[in-house]
Amino acid sequence: MLLLFLVACTSAPKETELVSTKQVNLSTPTVIQKPTLIPQSTQTLAPIPTATFTPWPTKEVLAQFGVFGGDGGWDYYAFIGGDMPKWVLYTDGQFIIQKEENGGVWFEETTLTVPQMCSFLSQIEAAGFFSLAFDNSSESETGIPTANPIYQFDNTTQFSEGGSHYVLQVNGASPRQITVYHSYVRYLIPEARQVFDLFNNYSPPSKLRDFQPQYLLLRIEEDLGDSVNVTPAPIPQTWPANLPSLETLAKGSVETAASGPFIGSPISQVLIEGKQVEPIFETFGNRLAYQVLQSGDQVYYVAARPFLPHETLNDFSEFPEVKEFALPFGCSN
Repeated sequence: MLLLFLVACTSAPKETELVSTKQVNLSTPTVIQKPTLIPQSTQTLAPIPTATFTPWPTKEVLAQFGVFGGDGGWDYYAFIGGDMPKWVLYTDGQFIIQKEENGGVWFEETTLTVPQMCSFLSQIEAAGFFSLAFDNSSESETGIPTANPIYQFDNTTQFSEGGSHYVLQVNGASPRQITVYHSYVRYLIPEARQVFDLFNNYSPPSKLRDFQPQYLLLRIEEDLGDSVNVTPAPIPQTWPANLPSLETLAKGSVETAASGPFIGSPISQVLIEGKQVEPIFETFGNRLAYQVLQSGDQVYYVAARPFLPHETLNDFSEFPEVKEFALPFGCSN
């Protein structure tokens, strides 16, 4: 099985592209100085210019683990880490892992060598990932996975529907995906629990550093949004004067996978790229979390979401699908 999975390939992973026909026409923002006792540099970043967003290359996912799916609120939670992998490994060795604290979600990254990737693949094969009996047909038909051999239910089991699933996925020459309903982890048979724990507890052998995204998506909502339900009420923070105003940015709204019939205050989704990514993401502390921000005379409810290397405007925060392809490296026994 391992030999079939680790087929060597001399070609690079296939790249997918996305073209958005939306254009952004952003005029020069009005700069509102922020009172402060600390001297500030007078240098400002240029507003995002008028441009047609061109396609960008994406990477092939070798393996990933995370919590995906479930009912309700997808477009809102997609901007704060919802349906994003807990960790993802690409075929070029880039490894990105999700971290979380009270201030929000963030990502760190490292690069695995080919031997390190081969070691991981050997571990999951030895644990039984490729041979574990798995059948979720009863769950697909009735919502209750009583016939799935990875579980051993008892008389105390309380079944439920509509929740999220853990996804254990490996792509390549012998792709496979195993899903575990989030409430049924404790009912996994020992062989399945061994595989689950390997994915859930995996830690890269290399030192981690902050993930530096190339593209960022802002979700800009006028007024206080869901923060009206927060106690105590959040104090609006001042949007940096050296960045284009949120009013100006909101004019460049693009259609994405999270676009929908928003109810209430106007909501814009804005693609940020190039030199604007770092200073804008730093405004959010490099965290995926909603903030109340004052820009000009308007208060906004805003979140910033980085794109991972396999994501595009119309394909992000989706339930993963397995992909079959030849690997760009080989593993020796």
